[in-house]
Amino acid sequence: MQRSLEEFLSYLSGLGEEDGVRIGLVGGAVRDILLGRDSFDVDVVVEADAVDFASRHFPDRKKRVFKYYRTCSVWFEGVGRVDFATARKEHYPHCASRPVISPATIEEDLFRRDFRINAMAWLLINGALDPSGPIDLYGGREDLAQGILDVLHERSFCDDPIRILRGARYCVRLGFRFSDRCLRLIEEARDRRYLDLVPMERILDEIGLIRKEPDPERVFSMIEGFGLDLPVG
Repeated sequence: MQRSLEEFLSYLSGLGEEDGVRIGLVGGAVRDILLGRDSFDVDVVVEADAVDFASRHFPDRKKRVFKYYRTCSVWFEGVGRVDFATARKEHYPHCASRPVISPATIEEDLFRRDFRINAMAWLLINGALDPSGPIDLYGGREDLAQGILDVLHERSFCDDPIRILRGARYCVRLGFRFSDRCLRLIEEARDRRYLDLVPMERILDEIGLIRKEPDPERVFSMIEGFGLDLPVG
């Protein structure tokens, strides 16, 4: 883990203790630490209103607030962008809809994540990451060891079809493969045309992220192999 990130997390741990709230590193950063990779994807989950937390503790920092989800992106020197998220549960009324959200614990928050390797949280305790290791309720560490990308539940690609495109990015970047269950669910999503339900703006945003990957052509090739058509021209 980069020294600048380690120092930042230590400082953040103190703020959590000051407020009396649990804070955890979550998602891609946990995954990358376990893989021994430098992480540039710093996501923090807070068992409190994350927008209020970030606004009070970092009033002079550049921020971007997403009011509906109560998340806040904050920029720090030496660390970059840190995304603060309010721990939440999500319910999707129908495929590709905006989720209905409600407050939750960090453990409950993990179930809304895209893939099991990203569904781990590492609590900040006494100025450091919890020495007992990350919270891993869904077998994320096992998937990391096997190089597999798997979803948490059968409706994952219905809830958010963008996860298919994101998963292709992870597979190519990490040298992983989709699980057999994922491949079956991707075929189902293709046949039921779930991506057609996604606003074009979100698809174009994901295409932009693919183009920033080290090998975007392999990502696009994988997506094309699934029989999915993207406006990549």
